[in-house]
Amino acid sequence: MFFAALVSTVLITGYRCRSLFAFLSQELIEYVFLVIFTLEAIMKVVAYGFVLHPGSYLRNGWNILDFFIVSVGYVMRSLLVLLNFNA
Repeated sequence: MFFAALVSTVLITGYRCRSLFAFLSQELIEYVFLVIFTLEAIMKVVAYGFVLHPGSYLRNGWNILDFFIVSVGYVMRSLLVLLNFNA
């Protein structure tokens, strides 16, 4: 997943052009990586459990960070849609 995060960062910061194509590409990249990280989180929760036993998903610091990033991603998408911004 580190490689996916690295590629996402490079692609998103590389689009400084204000053209419509670049904007749509950036939005698409954000959605794709949000889906990838969501699928990773779901698979880990299914494999490890969510929080109730010692080896569960939210008992690992890196998984807490992943969960936070995915949650913030969905909160931001929801706010953009609710406030009628380009989402």
